[in-house]
Amino acid sequence: MAETKDIEARLKALERKAAVAEDIEAIKRLKHKYFRCLDSKLWDEMAECFTEDATTSYTDGKYSFHGAEAIIGFLRKSLGPDTVVSMHQGHQPEIDITSETTAKGIWTSEAGLIITDRNVS
Repeated sequence: MAETKDIEARLKALERKAAVAEDIEAIKRLKHKYFRCLDSKLWDEMAECFTEDATTSYTDGKYSFHGAEAIIGFLRKSLGPDTVVSMHQGHQPEIDITSETTAKGIWTSEAGLIITDRNVS
């Protein structure tokens, strides 16, 4: 009987570890999708990356937005013209699952921006 409970406990622990690994992978895929949509200017698809109550903060809070529509509007305005070419890469994610519904993450990232009509890169 004790052996069965031990096996059940170990099985539950393994299931939890597998669920955490799946959640972390889903978060990585979402971040990659965000970068791909951003650089490809796929605004409708990018909207899938955000919940309606999402908030963002760019440039240390200089630009902050609430809601998917406001976020996409800002990005479309900032990076949307054909004269703006962007390249975003995220590396070495550190992701912690903090509860059943929340997580925290840090990415080392690089961004490149070329503004062709101003000869700026």
